[in-house]
Amino acid sequence: MIADLVALYLFIGCAVVIWGPGKHPIARQISNARSVGGSKTKLLAFGLVLYLVTVLLWPLALQTPPQPRLIDALNDIKKRVNELIDDENVQNDLSPSFAESVKGAPALDRIPGGSGDFGLRVTNPIPVNGPVGECAYLSRLETLSGERLLFHRLGADNGIDVFEAVTFSGLSWHILFLDMYHPRRSRLAPKGFRLGDAKPFTGFTTHCPNFPYDFAQARAAVPDVLQVAYAPLSQIAPLLKPGQMDRHGVHLLNVAFVNGSLSSSTGT
Repeated sequence: MIADLVALYLFIGCAVVIWGPGKHPIARQISNARSVGGSKTKLLAFGLVLYLVTVLLWPLALQTPPQPRLIDALNDIKKRVNELIDDENVQNDLSPSFAESVKGAPALDRIPGGSGDFGLRVTNPIPVNGPVGECAYLSRLETLSGERLLFHRLGADNGIDVFEAVTFSGLSWHILFLDMYHPRRSRLAPKGFRLGDAKPFTGFTTHCPNFPYDFAQARAAVPDVLQVAYAPLSQIAPLLKPGQMDRHGVHLLNVAFVNGSLSSSTGT
């Protein structure tokens, strides 16, 4: 019985190679090898090996290649994702009223007159372009060792948004201050951080009551237009093991102090 099945399998493989869809790809490979050069013996050996491999793996030759429309659709999705996470004009246009409000405003890396550590004090916030710009900026922010951040919005202090962030390892917690009323995001990073390339979003401009363990719930509540800009749950979920992302004592004191000065504690 097994011998019959093997014989049938090999017969189909031979048919695929001689008359079926495997014929032309093999011919192209041999033609490419011939154009490169080499002895007739080597070309013959190459051809025999190619035929043998195709006979043994003939199901692969029957697979339908991606259709042009599917490829175009995937490219369109990739382009849209790149625009959402990186293109400030596209981000601003998601809210026409916001785009109009910052039209003609100066593009700043640092707000003049700020005092204290950049991005780490409410008196020297990071200029960014709206809520989407906040997500884009914080999602590309890394520690000097290259760790990315999960983040959420604690609230606002007189118009300055206050974010809590934690590294992917759960070892380092931070409070960051952003001013979202600007046409583009800053090209500078706070002390102890650096800006990497554009990355899928890993946080929210809303408050997460059980941050960061409620990442999945917060992601589900994100507007549909931004869903594709977010990191997949398969990347974030393994980070959220119980106890791995618990706040330490010093950071709890910092959060309590910041919460006491918030003029708004609801997400945008």
